[in-house]
Amino acid sequence: MGAKYKAESFDLWQFLCGKCHVYEPFIRCRIDLAGHIDVGTLKRAVTLSKKTLPMIGCCFQDRTLRPVWVDKNFTGDDIVRAAEVGDDAESRILEHLFSVIDVAKEPPLRITVVTGAGGDTLCALVSHILCDTAGLKQYLYLLSGLYTKLKRGERLPEQTFEVRGTGPLFAGIGIKEKVSILRSEFVPPAAFGSQAQPGISFGGEGFGTYLEKRVLPIGALKTFVKKNGATVNDGLMALYARAFCKNTGANDMFLPSTVDLRKFIPKGVKYGISNYSGDCMCRVSVGPGDPFEKTVRQFSEQMAVYKTGKRMLKNVLRWERAVRLIPYPMMWRIFADRVMRQAIITYTNLGVIESEELKFEGAQVTSAYLTASIKARPYLLVNASTFRDCCTLSSSIYGSEADREFVVRLLEDMRDEAAGLA
Repeated sequence: MGAKYKAESFDLWQFLCGKCHVYEPFIRCRIDLAGHIDVGTLKRAVTLSKKTLPMIGCCFQDRTLRPVWVDKNFTGDDIVRAAEVGDDAESRILEHLFSVIDVAKEPPLRITVVTGAGGDTLCALVSHILCDTAGLKQYLYLLSGLYTKLKRGERLPEQTFEVRGTGPLFAGIGIKEKVSILRSEFVPPAAFGSQAQPGISFGGEGFGTYLEKRVLPIGALKTFVKKNGATVNDGLMALYARAFCKNTGANDMFLPSTVDLRKFIPKGVKYGISNYSGDCMCRVSVGPGDPFEKTVRQFSEQMAVYKTGKRMLKNVLRWERAVRLIPYPMMWRIFADRVMRQAIITYTNLGVIESEELKFEGAQVTSAYLTASIKARPYLLVNASTFRDCCTLSSSIYGSEADREFVVRLLEDMRDEAAGLA
C-alpha cells in the first residue's frame, strides 16, 4: 500500500459535483508549438514535479470513511504520452484533448505530445478534483521551467510540497473575523441559479461531443471597458448575456461566474496547486436596443460588491465546517439535491496564460488556450482564456447538431459585437 494524502475539502467538493450527470470534471489546456518537444525530457520533468505535487502519482480512492489520494508510484512515463498525426491533425488533437481519466485507476493528470509536420501540440488534461484552471496554469509553469532547465543542463531548484488546503486563504484571520465572515450577507453559489432559462428548445437525433471556439478581438474591448470604469471580465460577461438574450428571446437572466479566491491569500504565504475557486451570481436585464455600456454597467456594479471585503470566503468556511462535522457517507445524501445542482447557464474566465512563464526550450509557444468541463445540453458553459492578447471563447457540449449551431451563433455574436466596439 502506497502513501496516502488526505483529500482536502475542495477536492471533495469537486468529486461530489462530478457525480452530477451534467458535469464532466476535467480541465484542459492546448499548447501549440513551433518546434518539437523532447518527450524523454518532458517525462523526467513530470517525475521531478511530483515533489511539488505528489498527487499526480496517485489515484483518488472513494473510501467509506473519507476519500484519499493513494500513491501508486506513477511517474512521467505513465503521465506523458506521445502520438503522431496524419492528414487530419486537428481531429486527432481534439481526440486527445477530450479524452477522459478514470482517477480511481489512472493518474489524475495526462499530457499528450501530438507531433505534426510543423511542430508539436501539447494536450494537457487534469481532473478538477486535483486543481482548478489557475492550478493547472501554476503546474504548467512549474513543468515548463523544469523542462527548460533540464534541456539547458542547469541546476534544478529544490522542489517542495506546499499546503493544498484552505489554510492559506485564512492565514492571519482570527476566530473573531471568521465569525464576522460567517455572519456576513449570504453569497449564493452558482447552483442557486439553477432554474431553467426561457427560450431553449432542443431535441432530435445525432448527439455528440463538440468543442466550439472563436477568437475575440480583445483590444477594442479593453479600450471600451476602461473608458466606462469596468473590467475586461465585466465586458466579457456583458457580451455573453447579450448574445444569450439575442438568441433565446430572454430579457432577464442569471449568470453565475467563477472567481479565483487566491486574491485572499496574504502576500508571502505559500500555497500548493489545488482548487481555490468560488462562485458569484449576477442578474441582468437586456432589453431590445439596450446599448452595450448599459449591460456592462450592470455587471460592473454587481461584481464590485463581490470584490469588497472577504464575504466571498463565507461559502468556503461553511463547506469546510460541513466536511469536518458531517460523516462522509452522509454528505452525498445531504448535499446531492440542494448544493450539487448545476446552474443551467454558466460562465468562467479562465484567466491569462502568461507567455513569459510558459516556455519550453527549443520549441516556441505560438498559441494556447484553456477550456473546462463538457456540459450536456441544455446546460451551457462559456469559457474565456487569454494568451498574448488573444482571447479564446470556448464551449464544450454534448448535444445535437442544433445545440452545436446554437453555441456557434452565441460565440460568433460575442465576437462580432466585440469587433464592433473598435
